Amino acid sequence: MNSYHSRLQRNFKIAYAREAFRYLYFFLPIWYVFESQYASTATLGLIYAITHLITVGLELPTGALADLLGRKRTLIIGLALEAFSWLFISQSQNVYWLWIGYSINALAVSLISGADTALHYDSLKELGQETNYSRFSANLGLVVRISITISTFLGGFIFRFNHRLPYIAVGICGLVGAAIATGYQEPKIDTEKFNLANYLHQTKLGFKQLFKTAYIRDFSIYYISVGGIGWYFVYFLNQVFATDLGFNEIDRSWIFGFIYLISGLTIIYLARAKWLKRPYVYLGIPLMMIVGLLPGFWYHKNLLAIIGILLVQLPSLARFSLLDQYANLEFDSKYRATAVSALNMLVSVSFAAASIIGGRVILATNTGFLMTALGILLICTSIPSALILIYKHHRQPAPVPI
Repeated sequence: MNSYHSRLQRNFKIAYAREAFRYLYFFLPIWYVFESQYASTATLGLIYAITHLITVGLELPTGALADLLGRKRTLIIGLALEAFSWLFISQSQNVYWLWIGYSINALAVSLISGADTALHYDSLKELGQETNYSRFSANLGLVVRISITISTFLGGFIFRFNHRLPYIAVGICGLVGAAIATGYQEPKIDTEKFNLANYLHQTKLGFKQLFKTAYIRDFSIYYISVGGIGWYFVYFLNQVFATDLGFNEIDRSWIFGFIYLISGLTIIYLARAKWLKRPYVYLGIPLMMIVGLLPGFWYHKNLLAIIGILLVQLPSLARFSLLDQYANLEFDSKYRATAVSALNMLVSVSFAAASIIGGRVILATNTGFLMTALGILLICTSIPSALILIYKHHRQPAPVPI
């Protein structure tokens, strides 16, 4: 193997190291306590909703930038900006700092999202190993789960030492990740060059993939209904709810550290389980979430509440490992990435709506009532969608593809 190919092969080791540092999210168990000093729960929900939508909107211009500057350079800029956004937020003095910090973060994430996928896939393609991309993604996901678990265990203790330090630590680790990314070898192979006409045409055809058959249409509706509520819980509501119940920063470090650990191990097992059938997944994901959400108004600071959080968190995270593989099987290869991105874009819109409405509900009632309301919403949306998938499309259960 020549030196150029050796450097391409090294790209994947760099990716593992980079993501290990990038996802040391020490602020996970304390972000709500820190940020609620400067904004109400409703305002925080609005900030998260708007900046989520900014990320979606910036996919178009940042795709052009990656073509002009190169994948490696765009990725490094994105990683450095993301690290800076955490350092900026760590010094917050009022709500405007959060708006600015998360807007910078939205730009950074949009720069990273397309550039790193293209860089890694094109590296494999040039090595003649593009069929290994799924295995690489699974390994990268495992590294991410390990980093999140470790940092969650430590976050509350760091916060007690200094309440700005968790964000500072995440920013510093992010800068280390950006420095590691400078070791990437830019693949010589070109992805299809960006232009507005091609982008709009590809996006249109990608969206059409979501409705090309009755099954994919029903699956997309199910995916969005489960994904929007699940992502809102994992990304926002879980910490707000646990804080409102009275769990302090150390409690939350232990609770969510173990939840991420249990979830990660369970998802790895389920992804490899030959006995698992699609109908079990379709019905199991919303049912687990409903069981965890419905008693929300009744939960107190005890073990039962922790189990309830786990029952919502685990299937919400499992969506990426279990449902995404079904989506990938159904979409045409030429439009697969665009179609999956379109699904996730619609999930982001659903998340934004949940954030805005949920914030108002919390102001009027409390997080426990919102939990119960989300459980009822899942009963009305995801359960009928799951039953349609099972009885209309999967009367004979098909095994999960491995």
